[in-house]
Amino acid sequence: THLRVVAGDVGDGHRLFIAERDTGHYEVAGSIVKAGVAAMLVVLAAGVLVGVRFNGYVLARLSGIAEAAQRIMRGQMQARAPEPQRLDALGSLASVFNEMLDQNEALVTGMRTATESLAHDLRTPLMRLQRSISAAREVGDPAQRDEFLGIAEAEAAHALRTFSALIDLAR
Repeated sequence: THLRVVAGDVGDGHRLFIAERDTGHYEVAGSIVKAGVAAMLVVLAAGVLVGVRFNGYVLARLSGIAEAAQRIMRGQMQARAPEPQRLDALGSLASVFNEMLDQNEALVTGMRTATESLAHDLRTPLMRLQRSISAAREVGDPAQRDEFLGIAEAEAAHALRTFSALIDLAR
């Protein structure tokens, strides 16, 4: 307990002491506690507000990347993630994601072109092979039949080489 003491001379060498309980420090301590709680509540509210805003910002940016990925999965190979005006970590992610998509699109286009070319290259010898076999069946002369079968054999070898190239490309 804190006491506030006041002393004074009353005469004849006597002193008078008056004491009262000092409650002022409790009031000061209470005010400090109240101010601290209020400050913590303000900081907490500000933290929640900043967290909600930052979460919204991050989700909006990531949803753009997710939407681009979904459009690509549906076959829209030209879809890209939106890139922001200022470059931050998520902007950098969107930029790298778009570069990856550009490279994938180029690879798929190259694969498509090569596959179409190989399919065409494979179709031609197979058609010749079919014609040679049909001609060999219809001809009665064994020498001519052997000639048509030789052509068919050469076209089959060409088709197998093309098919092997297609398998190598797939690998």
